[in-house]
Amino acid sequence: MKPLNFYLLRSSLVAALGGLLFGLDTAVIAGTTRALAETYGLSAAMLPVMAARSGAIPFVFFAVMMAVQFVVVLKLYPETKAWRIWNVT
Repeated sequence: MKPLNFYLLRSSLVAALGGLLFGLDTAVIAGTTRALAETYGLSAAMLPVMAARSGAIPFVFFAVMMAVQFVVVLKLYPETKAWRIWNVT
């Protein structure tokens, strides 16, 4: 058996947690489940069906935007490069 690629495992875990937190924020914390059901005339049971039909396009969009933000911050905002956190004041 091949050894597990650490970066692949880490990327998969980050993507899974991102999807979980995105769903938690949308459905529970923000309370949008009821508003979406009322707006589109759906029952609460139909919301997961509509989410499945979206083909994960919203999640992919936010994942790409987060990757772009990471690169922009890494390249354009190097204020703390080579600094220790306790030296930044």
